[in-house]
Amino acid sequence: MASTEPCRLRRVDGYWSASLQEWHIAAGSLLIQEAGGLVGDLAGGHTHLDTGDIIATNAKLFPAMLKIIRPYVAALRQNHPAAHSGSTV
Repeated sequence: MASTEPCRLRRVDGYWSASLQEWHIAAGSLLIQEAGGLVGDLAGGHTHLDTGDIIATNAKLFPAMLKIIRPYVAALRQNHPAAHSGSTV
């Protein structure tokens, strides 16, 4: 993931990815937050820079997107614990 990939949220409603390095998400995360978006880990917490698991969207969609991706995150962890995965919604 390029550092600015999550910034393309003006074209999509949300973004999520797992197992990234912090330098891949730090700049994009900051830009999204400065623009009023929400960024967190795949459980909705604030450890995305530590875990490399990220979800980014607007405040209105954040809870719904967490709920939507929950089964995919569980399957990802079960089948490919170290795999990179991501998607836009």
